[in-house]
Amino acid sequence: MADGFLLAIAGVCASASVGWADEVTDGAKAAVQKYVGLQSEWLGPTSAPKPQSGKKIVYLSGDENIDTSHEYGVYMKEAAAKLGWDVTVIDGKGSPSSWLAAFNQAIALKPDGIAIFADAASLQDPIRAANAQHIVVIGLHAAGTPGAFPDLGVFFNIQGDPRNVGKAQAEWAIADSDGKARVVILTHNEYKIAETKSTAAKTMVEKCKGCQVLEYANSPASQADQRMAQLTTSWIQRFGPPLYITSVGDNDFDFAVRRREYCDSSRFCEATRSYRLEPYRKGGHERPGAHDGRYRSRSTGQRTLGRGAIDRGDRARLGDEMRRPAAAPARVSETP
Repeated sequence: MADGFLLAIAGVCASASVGWADEVTDGAKAAVQKYVGLQSEWLGPTSAPKPQSGKKIVYLSGDENIDTSHEYGVYMKEAAAKLGWDVTVIDGKGSPSSWLAAFNQAIALKPDGIAIFADAASLQDPIRAANAQHIVVIGLHAAGTPGAFPDLGVFFNIQGDPRNVGKAQAEWAIADSDGKARVVILTHNEYKIAETKSTAAKTMVEKCKGCQVLEYANSPASQADQRMAQLTTSWIQRFGPPLYITSVGDNDFDFAVRRREYCDSSRFCEATRSYRLEPYRKGGHERPGAHDGRYRSRSTGQRTLGRGAIDRGDRARLGDEMRRPAAAPARVSETP
């Protein structure tokens, strides 16, 4: 679940009429204006210890079929190569049982560290086994909030604050609808970060007196390709436009809408990453769910987080957590 991985807003929405003029709506509009601005302040580390060479890291990818999960490994390898480190990627295949098998496989390789893009709470036995062998565990979206988690055996969990991200998703819908948003909230609660993020979105929508949470839907992330088209069609048929759908991860919207029959008199709004998608292309091929429309973009920072996992792994030998403020919840860009 990236902050963009994980972090998408989609809506099928008719033009909003003048809505509730209240404090929540005005605050949401002000927040969105802040999010669309440029972040000019660097919040990351400004110094680092001299790295040791020859370290071995295993990256447990939550699901290699998800772009964000795969890209973390790409950027970890990129950073490790500059240090003379070796990174091995193991595919967790999208389920807690597969994560468990992958983590045990990682331990058997006797690395210096294991980075996980999987929920740490579901991996407590192998994490304790790794800690007992002095193997450092670094999290990427592995817990509900960023920071050190000694109780989970995680030296540091790297991510933005999902509470801010979920709130930002809801604020965009509230602002765009002028305080009349009708919202479906999609989550993947096999990840603690997803539960935290989606709960924050739900709480924010419920504060808006002219808005409605139509459904809070929990569906496995690994089944997005099988379920999203049907779920999206069901929501449109049951609730009708105007409708906003938020999700904890942009991968869902790869598969959400495959035909245009609902787009003739409405707009499909897909939240993805901090670049414009018209449509998104990967390897020269159109992304399955992409089509013409109006998009909202989210920043996931895969390169920053992937490289950060290597940096934290190096700092771990010094017990240096290098705490820093969480990144801003979103980088939102609009297209006409």
